[in-house]
Amino acid sequence: MSQTASIYADYAATTPCDPRVIATMMAVYEQGWGNPSSRQYPQGRRAADHLEHARGSLSTLLGCRDDELTFTSGATESCNMIIKGVASAHPQQQLIVARSEHPAVMAAARACEQAGIRVHWLTIDRHGLIDVDDLQEALKQPSSLVAVMMVNNQTGVTHDLADLAQRCHRAGTLLMSDITQALVRHSSLRLHEWGVDFAACSAHKCYGPQGCGAVYMRRGLGLPALIDGGGQERGRRSGTEAVAQIAGFGRAAQLQICEGRQRLERLQQLTHAFSHGLQDRAPWIQQFGHLSHRAPGIFLLGGPQAPQQWLRRLTRIACSPGSSCASGTHEPSHVLQAMGVPNNQALNAIRISLSHLTEDTEIEQLIELLAHSERPQTG
Repeated sequence: MSQTASIYADYAATTPCDPRVIATMMAVYEQGWGNPSSRQYPQGRRAADHLEHARGSLSTLLGCRDDELTFTSGATESCNMIIKGVASAHPQQQLIVARSEHPAVMAAARACEQAGIRVHWLTIDRHGLIDVDDLQEALKQPSSLVAVMMVNNQTGVTHDLADLAQRCHRAGTLLMSDITQALVRHSSLRLHEWGVDFAACSAHKCYGPQGCGAVYMRRGLGLPALIDGGGQERGRRSGTEAVAQIAGFGRAAQLQICEGRQRLERLQQLTHAFSHGLQDRAPWIQQFGHLSHRAPGIFLLGGPQAPQQWLRRLTRIACSPGSSCASGTHEPSHVLQAMGVPNNQALNAIRISLSHLTEDTEIEQLIELLAHSERPQTG
C-alpha cells in the first residue's frame, strides 16, 4: 500500500451506496420521475408505487407496519420531528435523554430546554450504559418521552429496547430510539413487538443513499407536523417525496433482509479479529465501552500519548476523531465525558468502524498501523 493510500474504517459515519441500490435509483430517475401526489396519471402512479414498495421493504426490515413509517431527509430530521413534536404536545412534562445520545437528539432536546421544557439528562456509567436507577427515579416525575439510542454511534454499546419500553410504559411514558447504527448490526429488528413508540433512522448507514431517512411511529400515536405544506406522508411530513432516494432506501432494506445474516456473521468475524489482534499487538491502546453489551464493528480507541498526537500519525486510516458528526470541532467526545473519561484522554480518542466489506488484509493493516503509531515510551 502506498503512503498516500488509506483504509476506509469509518462505516459508522457513512457506507458506500450498494451498486444495486444505485441501479434502482437510476431506473426511478429515468422512468419513475413523476410526483407521487399526482396519481391521476401514469407517471404519478408509478412514483407512488415506488414509494409504497419502499415503505413495505423498510417496514419488513424494522419489524413494523407500513403505515407506521414516515419518510424524511434523514435521522437528524426524524429525531427533531419526534422530540420537538412530543415535547410541544406535552409541555408540562419532562423529557428524559441519555447523555450519550447522538448530537441530533442532544441538540433537539436542548432546543426544547431553551423553550422552557424540563430535560432530565440521564446518567451514563463508565461502560457507556445508562444508569437504570437514575431512569427509574426520573420516571417518578411526569415524563413525556425517554430517548435512548439502540446502538451508540461512538462506542457501539447497545441497550435492550424491549426492557426500556416496559419500564417507560409502566410509568406512562413513551420511548424513542435512534436505531440508525442498528440497521446493519442487529440480526432481527422488531420495533412493534418490542413496544418501541418512536424510532429514527437513515438510509446511508445501511448502504443506501444520503439525504433519506424515516420515522417509525407506533400505530395509534400522533405527532404535530414539523414541516407544513401539502400534507404529504399522511400529513405527517409535507414536501414532495424524494422518490428515487426513497426507492434506494427500500432497495437497501431489501438487500439487508436477504443478506443481513451473512453480512452480520462476516462483521462479527472481522470484529473478533480486530479486537483480539489489537489486544495482542497493542495492549496499551484502550477500547472504551462495555465489552459484551455492544454491537459488532464499532471501536472507540484511546492511547497514552498527548491529545491529538497519534491522530496526526494515522493519516493512512480514514477514521473519525471521536464521532464524525462532531469531528469539525476540537471538543472532547461528549460520550466519553458522560462515561467519566478525563478530557485529555477523550480528546485523544478515535473511532474505527468496520463493515462486511472490510477485507482481511485491511484488518491486518489497521492493527499494524495502530500498533506502530502509538507505541509507549520505555526507559
